[in-house]
Amino acid sequence: MKTKFLPSIGLLLATAFLLACSCGGSGFPFNLLATSTPTPIPTATPTPTPLPTPTPSINLGTRITIPQGGFSFRPVIGYEVEAESDTVYITSPDQHVITMFAGTYDTSASNDLNQVSQDFLDVLRSDMPDMITNPSWNIFVGGTQALATDLSGTLNGAETRGRIVVAIPYDNQYFFAICLTNGASYWESEGRAAFEAMLGSVTFFSLR
Repeated sequence: MKTKFLPSIGLLLATAFLLACSCGGSGFPFNLLATSTPTPIPTATPTPTPLPTPTPSINLGTRITIPQGGFSFRPVIGYEVEAESDTVYITSPDQHVITMFAGTYDTSASNDLNQVSQDFLDVLRSDMPDMITNPSWNIFVGGTQALATDLSGTLNGAETRGRIVVAIPYDNQYFFAICLTNGASYWESEGRAAFEAMLGSVTFFSLR
């Protein structure tokens, strides 16, 4: 049985990206797709051995609690944070990285982590028909087992890469996280490290 919360997550994401594209970010803080994807400049002599992308230094700020979502976390310093009820958006200053954390309590939903994760992916696929996912794997968030899935595709005409994470910290209580970047390169250079750092700071509390 699908959680009733999933359609609202899809709607929030779709609204965020659609407004970003149509309004150029005016009056809306999350204009991830309002910025054009940078075009790589070819070099005259290719490097024989690719160099690893340096891992950015991630510094986290003051802890923020989302009472209606059942979680708290620390955002990356310098990122913009906007909370709406049980959902919070965290956006990089250049708006190439957008993260969403959300939590809910739903007694009618499944407590099968794999099923909830698949339902979340199905919602996203309605906005990203060409979405490609890698095999999911187990991680821990706030001491709770979670399921992570990397994905890529296009959203409103822009290339994106990212990851979703789903956890069930308590019976019938759900935590959803997603990070998407405007351009594949931003996932490797910043998005993944920022997302993992913020996820590592998440703590849960019961919504019962």
